[in-house]
Amino acid sequence: SCARVVEMLEREVCVVSEEIPLDNPYQDFMVSAPLENLADACLRLLGTGEWRERGLQSAARFREQMDVTKVCAPVIAQTLETLDAA
Repeated sequence: SCARVVEMLEREVCVVSEEIPLDNPYQDFMVSAPLENLADACLRLLGTGEWRERGLQSAARFREQMDVTKVCAPVIAQTLETLDAA
């Protein structure tokens, strides 16, 4: 679920998932593979030790790009303008 992905990113965990065919706002922060290749993707991450760095990098990018004040900035600005006009 989306809540679990966000929680894992907050804990700087490398998120590995099967490919999701629908719009996935977290795709850029996950390692994805077709279901039949998922075990191989996990073994590669574990074998190379890349899982730790991927978790740290993905979490940092997630915090930067999905910062609620940036994502919601247009709504906040419009609300404040509306309140000032009243």
